[in-house]
Amino acid sequence: MNVGPGSAKRPSYSFDAVLFEPAIRHLIAAARPHTGDTVLDLACGSGIGACKAGTLSGPRGYVCGVDVGPNVLRKAASLYTGQAPAAWVRADMGLLPFADRSFSLVLCHQGLQFAADRAAVVAQMRRVTADGGRVAVMCWSHIADCPFYLALRDVLDRHLGPAAAACATAPFSLPEEDDLRGLLAASFARVSITRVGVHTAHPSAGDFAGAFLRYIPEAAAPAAERAAKEAAIVAEMDRRLGPWQVQGPMIAPIVANLAVCR
Repeated sequence: MNVGPGSAKRPSYSFDAVLFEPAIRHLIAAARPHTGDTVLDLACGSGIGACKAGTLSGPRGYVCGVDVGPNVLRKAASLYTGQAPAAWVRADMGLLPFADRSFSLVLCHQGLQFAADRAAVVAQMRRVTADGGRVAVMCWSHIADCPFYLALRDVLDRHLGPAAAACATAPFSLPEEDDLRGLLAASFARVSITRVGVHTAHPSAGDFAGAFLRYIPEAAAPAAERAAKEAAIVAEMDRRLGPWQVQGPMIAPIVANLAVCR
């Protein structure tokens, strides 16, 4: 799709590099993959977590990335540089095609909150985790703790309507620590949750908004409407978040709840 004026510099914008990679570093540090781990990366996206875990588990380990999107699985496979052998499987997180106790480590970065049946996903995590294994889950906390997504929600609502704005709020749909703990505790005996602050460096607020527009589904806002209103959306985001940009990129915080289960 043509995303409108100023789009020439935006194709290089990467949510993986700017937003997800800094957060996944925290997830991996908490999960502590080690030599020989068999790792399942649920909602693996482009495979950042799988790649990091595959590097730490080494050639004696094994990594499997699961996602519902064939395009992201192909991307993950093409970008994988871990030392462990890796496989990429298209599957629903709530109905995993693996034997019981198949993995010593299960990762899920920003996937659980999107599940239609979260309890079923957690039960599947428990089923495929080996005795003595562990599970690490990260979900964004409240959108109020994330000024650039909060601004984006309001700007999208004004220019494109509530369906488009809901795309900005969806990642924050499991924000409460107690809710996450209760969900996980139904299947795991030990659940430890840490509140983590992630600092992200975006080229600019406008670049973030322009890139986000490409991921809004047609049903939420038609491509032609997004293209027509992009310049106004980008300009308003730059005005609103200018204070976060001081002679350089927009350095913006985001807060997540990071759970480790056994």
